Amino acid sequence: CSTSLAIALGNAGGGPALFYDIDPPEPWLSLLTEVDPGHRPTPVPIRIFQGGQDPIVLPFLTELLFDRLCGVGDDATRDFYPDEGHAPSSDESRAAPIEFVLDRFASQPFTSTCPATAPEPTATTSLPTPASTPPSAAAVTPEFAG
Repeated sequence: CSTSLAIALGNAGGGPALFYDIDPPEPWLSLLTEVDPGHRPTPVPIRIFQGGQDPIVLPFLTELLFDRLCGVGDDATRDFYPDEGHAPSSDESRAAPIEFVLDRFASQPFTSTCPATAPEPTATTSLPTPASTPPSAAAVTPEFAG
């Protein structure tokens, strides 16, 4: 499954697939894994904002991230705006991140929307090994090439 994620990210023009061109890929691949969210609990609340029409950060990726965050015990929420793209375009989606930050500074309570029994982290929590076959340049879809 992690290879599939790497290929999807590569097709979208980013992610771990970029590290196939670096010889050797270490220490960069290990450093990327170390700072990648969802591998260990975070001591602060996390709120993810996602547009359903986002061509840059694909919605399934934030869904996987949210599941990983919940799986390690983070307090997280995911706001989904089905008709929006990468940038907020409605009053609601523009106000939500500002309200979130102001609430943190005001020590307001945060309510996680993680399920009581968080999903187990998936195989996507590990990155493919450099020996995996990199995605073909021809596999990059035109709308994501650039």
